[in-house]
Amino acid sequence: MWPGLEFKASRFRLGQSWWRKIQSLGLSMQYVKKDSEASQFLKKIFGLSFLPPAEVCDCFALEFLTNLLNDKRVEQFCDYLLENCIDADTTFPPPVWSECTASLLRTINARELSHAHFNALFYSAYHKSFFLYLHCTKYRMRPTSKVSLHKDLKNQLHPKKRT
Repeated sequence: MWPGLEFKASRFRLGQSWWRKIQSLGLSMQYVKKDSEASQFLKKIFGLSFLPPAEVCDCFALEFLTNLLNDKRVEQFCDYLLENCIDADTTFPPPVWSECTASLLRTINARELSHAHFNALFYSAYHKSFFLYLHCTKYRMRPTSKVSLHKDLKNQLHPKKRT
């Protein structure tokens, strides 16, 4: 639909997905034990999202599958990762979720902050905030803060009279 659009998953959502699978396999108790081999193994897997996408498959095969624990549930988790995240023909291949960067843009924080500011436009003392939003959108302006947004809104709704 949009040529050149690149889809990137957030590390937060990826971690949530993997954690839910760990819980569904009954591995959550082993995960929280600090001295457990299963804990060390599972925690290292979360580091795959910080690798370049081209290195994920090799790292998974060489570092994780060759050192696979003798635990059926850990094997099931690794199978889940292979089928859903590691293989190139999966729904979420490594280029979608893996990137060699520590950028905060790959977390959910940036999006939630943007949504919080957007929601604040409509839930304030000024009920006509929506019109300011449209005005800002029309002129591609972005208020620098909630305070400046309210000042802009007040000036739009009640312009000062010149005497």
